Amino acid sequence: MFADPVLLHNAVDVLEGALGGVEFDKIVGLEARGFLFGVPLAYKMKKPFVPIRKAGKLGGECVRVSYDL
Repeated sequence: MFADPVLLHNAVDVLEGALGGVEFDKIVGLEARGFLFGVPLAYKMKKPFVPIRKAGKLGGECVRVSYDL
């Protein structure tokens, strides 16, 4: 899909359509797949993108949140 610009564009369009009518401030992407789809979606929707990774994997200032499953 990533090698075909038409398929990638369509995938981002479908994700954007699924968010129609939903109000939100940021797009958050989890690890690799979240980055691959989250960044173009954030760009298209003019929203900030927040990457989420395991501790120590991102550079710069980070915020840590613990939770129970």
